[in-house]
Amino acid sequence: MVDRISEYNYGRIPGLTAECRINNSLPAYLCEKGKSYLPSVYIIEGLGQSCNLLSVFLALENTFKEENTHIKEKLNHINSIYSAKANSKVESGVLKTLSMIGLLASVEVEFLERVFIGDILTYQIEQQKVIGNLSHFRVNALVKNQTVAKGIIIGSEIKKM
Repeated sequence: MVDRISEYNYGRIPGLTAECRINNSLPAYLCEKGKSYLPSVYIIEGLGQSCNLLSVFLALENTFKEENTHIKEKLNHINSIYSAKANSKVESGVLKTLSMIGLLASVEVEFLERVFIGDILTYQIEQQKVIGNLSHFRVNALVKNQTVAKGIIIGSEIKKM
């Protein structure tokens, strides 16, 4: 449900903006106007995936912080993680990140408008705070700069056994 990441911010309030083009390969409901619209569960899925992407970026950012390098400078080299020439510090950071399983602990999302086939759905995510293994995200979904869904998602991380 995420086609591309258009913006990433590693600052006092970390954030991410992502996009998804809603196409006719997705399941849809037919409304009275004859247009097909996306079930809201898919909007929640896209918002959750965007929260997870932000969490992964922040974990990688913390790994790169030790090297005094920003993730934006390293994104072009992420593929090298899987090669024999991989930087061991980066590789260990990715493996540490991947050793966490993300779960949705709470979803409180209000749906304001429908999203139709052909729309470009924009997800705006801000990580508000982290308490223990819980991350609190403020989330918005927009179509053509109009909010279609907004709310709070709390994600939980559990270490793999």
